[in-house]
Amino acid sequence: MSAAPLTARQLQVHDFISEHLRRAGYPPTIREMAAHFGVTPRAIHCRLILMKKKGAIAWDSRISRGITLLPLAGRLGTPVSLPGALFFPVT
Repeated sequence: MSAAPLTARQLQVHDFISEHLRRAGYPPTIREMAAHFGVTPRAIHCRLILMKKKGAIAWDSRISRGITLLPLAGRLGTPVSLPGALFFPVT
């Protein structure tokens, strides 16, 4: 897990996953994300690998919809301090 901030595109993917989880109750598939962003499934796969390395998601690529969002320290590398706040991964 790296402390490197998410790129703007990775943040867009993170936000899309978050919104999909909020609306549907489960994460999107790679194909759904690729269709939304107008890219290939391989491009989404590569972004998810990097997001996992940066600690933004937990992802089991062997499972359809196997993405879990992890709390971000901040958006685009900006640290956020919330005294007394508890973060729970979305499962």
